Amino acid sequence: MGKIKSLFNLGTTSNQTGNQQRMIMLTNMAAVIGAFSYFGFALNFAFINLSVFWPVIIYDSIFGIMLFITLVFNAKRKHVLASVWVNLMTGFPVFFILWSYLGFQVGNHYLFVVFAILPLVTIYNRSKRCMIFFGASNIAFLLLILNHVPANSLTVYIPDNIVTIIYYFSMIFTLSLMIIMFLLYTLLIDRYEKDLIEKSNNLQKLYEEVSRLAREDPLTGAFNRRKMDELIQSETTRSDRYKTFFSMIIFDLDDFKEINDRYGHDVGDGVLVQLIEVVKSDLRSVDAVGRWGGEEFVILLPGIKIHQAIFVAQRVLTKIAKTEFSGGIHITASFGVAQRMTGESFENFYRRLDQAMYKAKSNGKNQVCY
Repeated sequence: MGKIKSLFNLGTTSNQTGNQQRMIMLTNMAAVIGAFSYFGFALNFAFINLSVFWPVIIYDSIFGIMLFITLVFNAKRKHVLASVWVNLMTGFPVFFILWSYLGFQVGNHYLFVVFAILPLVTIYNRSKRCMIFFGASNIAFLLLILNHVPANSLTVYIPDNIVTIIYYFSMIFTLSLMIIMFLLYTLLIDRYEKDLIEKSNNLQKLYEEVSRLAREDPLTGAFNRRKMDELIQSETTRSDRYKTFFSMIIFDLDDFKEINDRYGHDVGDGVLVQLIEVVKSDLRSVDAVGRWGGEEFVILLPGIKIHQAIFVAQRVLTKIAKTEFSGGIHITASFGVAQRMTGESFENFYRRLDQAMYKAKSNGKNQVCY
């Protein structure tokens, strides 16, 4: 079963879309089924009358073998040529044989209608509705052909009772084959649609994860420096355009290296994660907290003047100092606060902010300066 599946999958790759893989598989399927159908009918004609039907038997055998070239074309990624080839190899020999034995009036014999139309489906189909249309057209064409085949066209070569058996057998065979192919095609579509939905969901999750990593610090969940730069730039542009104001807070944990040295970096990381939760719980939804680097953090306060920002910093400082972190650890932080002046460059604004924080460090730590 695995070898048969790999035979139908010949020519499909992971780089192709589900629809392309489906078309290639159906072209291969049409070639294989058509080839064995030719061999089956050649054997059938040999049992009926070898001396009369030997040209038909030879034609069926040759073109049955030539149908397998379709697999070679698909393996070499010449998929359009493969579809055209399978169409020619299933259509032309049938017409030629029937015209030779039954006359031009018989036209396209119904035994191979499914093989003449299926390759066109593999080339042009884009949806289930298109497949349903081709399937319905195939059945309608079959019924029309049945009504136009001369009643005694085969009795010149075959006894009446055998003609009746062939007639009903071929009709049942063709209808059954059409139904089977239609069901297989529908199952393939359902499978690929399911795979497509699953891949789409996985891509969406991957996109969301990449977007999150692009804006968040992987350890603490706070915004990373890149995202904070974007938010600061956006707020700066808005401030200059609408003559509004904003403030920022920068704080650095006091003597945090001693915690890492004493308790280990895993404990230190846990403290940083808990710290962000503590800080965020005391801010507005429009405020942004970002990890600036190491144990240094910034808070963006849109629409906040300096005296309000100092109050926020004092509140956060007090809350950090009173919090008992995991392992019974207590920490403090030194805060710098500044309000951006209209038209001030970020470089100058950040210099004032950074100087305020180092002033807090120099004055004994665990305090707010501006």
